[in-house]
Amino acid sequence: MIGIEAWKNFFKALGSFLGIVLILAATYFTSWIITIGIIWLIFKLLNITFTVKVATGIWLALVFLERFIKGSRGK
Repeated sequence: MIGIEAWKNFFKALGSFLGIVLILAATYFTSWIITIGIIWLIFKLLNITFTVKVATGIWLALVFLERFIKGSRGK
């Protein structure tokens, strides 16, 4: 049988994990919204048809590029 202290530690760790995941998701969501707004503005100024798919693709490319550059600089 598992003691009450083990359950307390488990739920404390679970809460920390979920908090980190929530903060990470909020950060990426905010980044996505800001990037989509900037891309929408650029597309509007250049009279190009805007789609969320294209903007999300550009955002993903920027995120991957940022991770690649940060990863290569650390080595």
